[in-house]
This record gives sequence, structure tokens and C-alpha cells, in this order.
Amino acid sequence: MSENNINLEAKDQPSEATTYGGLLRIARENKELSIDQVSSQLRISPDQIEGLESDNYKVFPTPVYARAHLRSYARLLGVDEAKIISLFNAALAPDDKDPRTFIRRTTQELAPYHDAQPKNFVGKFIAGLLFLAVVIALGWIGYNYYMSQKTEKAAEVPQAEATQPAEAAAPASELAKTPEAVPVLVSNTTVEPAPQPAAAASAPAAAEAQTQADRDAALKEKLQKEAEAAAAAKVAEEKRLAEEAKKAAAAAALAAAAPSKLLTLTHNEAEGRWDLVVPKSANGTYKVTIGAEGGECWFGVYQDKKLVHNAQLKSGETRDYEVPYPFKVSVGNRAKGFVKVDGAPVDLNINNRATSTVFTLVQK
Repeated sequence: MSENNINLEAKDQPSEATTYGGLLRIARENKELSIDQVSSQLRISPDQIEGLESDNYKVFPTPVYARAHLRSYARLLGVDEAKIISLFNAALAPDDKDPRTFIRRTTQELAPYHDAQPKNFVGKFIAGLLFLAVVIALGWIGYNYYMSQKTEKAAEVPQAEATQPAEAAAPASELAKTPEAVPVLVSNTTVEPAPQPAAAASAPAAAEAQTQADRDAALKEKLQKEAEAAAAAKVAEEKRLAEEAKKAAAAAALAAAAPSKLLTLTHNEAEGRWDLVVPKSANGTYKVTIGAEGGECWFGVYQDKKLVHNAQLKSGETRDYEVPYPFKVSVGNRAKGFVKVDGAPVDLNINNRATSTVFTLVQK
């Protein structure tokens, strides 16, 4: 579309609809979308949205970025994309229309950055030496730890072998009994030989070994009982959790089977708005469920005139929010969406001519 054709069309249209920004603003207002909602959908700032609607493409670094976001904005609002881009190209400054100007500016901005990069080869070499030193130190520490562990295990083997002869000393001492004393006559005098102390020396070692064995058996029995008690407690806890899950599932199924009463909106003549009157919540919050069926729609939840929740959902998608009272809900393309408050559906069909619904939740 040439500039002459654009000027001819402008004679039959309002002044605000002869620029790409004016067309976008009018389309957004007709769809009853706020700047914050559009900003969330396009993922750019509200200031940039206002800049596009006021024909100020300088809010973006280059015209290339502005043109790309204009295409996205036009598709979102259902506006003729080619017409928007044609109006945008006609509004560009002469320098911005020349691609060579854009390349030259970008090159000039990047050149100082590349020239300022230091080439510090000495620093890289020192860093490499430090890394090598750390690796060598860690290897030396690991080797010393491995050798100390190996030495401790080697020292434990002779100690175990030394305890085995002590435990076998008691049976051996009983077999090696001292032979009966033989009286010796010396000048008609009988001399009794002194008894051998081997049997008396082995008795304490045997008693100590038996005491250690008793202690080991008692400890083993205690550990086994504790393990059995822990296993029984685990089984009981799993049974309790299974019963609670079963009860929760039954309650959820019962709630899903129960029919939900359709909530209707009432028009507040004094305030000039639509209200949803519900009972007062015990904890001051309400569960708001939004979803899309058969198409795409968008939702917004406001508190104190601020957008606190925003979502654009496709068919089959839902969202759940816990929202403190008071709040307001807006629904775009309401024919494809639904809203539930504490599980009860809301009747959004308040005006057949509009495609969106906005209501305020009011407590009884």
C-alpha cells in the first residue's frame, strides 16, 4: 500500500484511526482489554505498549524490534497486519528506512566493546599453574588417606589373630593337666612337689571371652527387636495414610457428583457494574477457577484496581487461585470460557452484544 493510498483512506476515517498506533488503541478498547493485559500477552512493558499506540517506535532499540512487536500486537487484536506495517513504514524517519544506517550504527556501537577486551595471556598462564597445583595437592591428600587406611587395616589383622589363641587357651589348659604328684623319699622324709599354675592362669581369660560373647548376643537381640518395632510402625503408618487417601478420594468423588448451583450476576445501578453476591467466607478468601472450553480466552483478577492474576488459556486449560476479598474478575471471549467461585459456576451471559464480562464479588 503506497503513501498516496493511505492518505486517500485517511479522508474517510477519524484522525485517531489514520496511524498504526491509533488503530491498535481503538481495537484494544473495542475488545475491552487493558494495557496491562496486552503487556502480559506480548511480554513487553506497559510503557512500550503506550509508545506503540502513540506512534512512538523509539521505545524500542531499533525499528526492526518495533516492527516485530507491531505484527504480534496486530495478530493479538485481529487487526489487518499488512495495513499496520504499511502505516508504520510510512511513519519511519528517513534514516531509519535505510538498512545501511542500522548496520553502521550497530557496528559503531560494538567496535569499542571489542577493542576494549584485554588480551591477558600472563593471567591465563598463572591461572593454569594454580589449577595444576590444586590438582596435585588433592592427589597427594588422597594418596596419604589411602595409605593410612591400608595401614590401619593391616594392624587390625594381628590383633584378631592374637585373640584366637586366648579363647582356645581354656580347653587346652584343661587337657594339659598337671600329673599327680609323686612322693620322694629323702632320708625317710616325704616331700610333695608344688602344683603347676597353668590352669589357674587360663581361667580369667575364658571368663572374659564368655562375658564378651554374652554382651554381643544381648546387643544383637536388642537391635533385632528395634528393627522389628520400626518395621511394624512403618506398616501402621502406611496403612493410616492409605485410609486417609481413600477417605479424601471418596469425599472428592462425592463433591464432584453433587450438582453445582449456577451463580447469576446482578446489575448494580448505583455503581454502574455487575455484582456476584456470595455468602461471606470464613477465612476471607475464595477459590476462583477459570478455564477455556472450545476456544481461546483470557482472564484477569484485580484487587485495588491492580492486576494480580492474568492468564490466556487454550481449550481444555484451567487455573485455580485463592483470592482474598474484595476482588474483580474480567473474562475476554466469554463464550469460550468459564469461571467458578468455590466450585459453583458463574453465568457470564449478561450482555449478548459484548464479548467480555467484568464482575465484582460482593459478600452478603
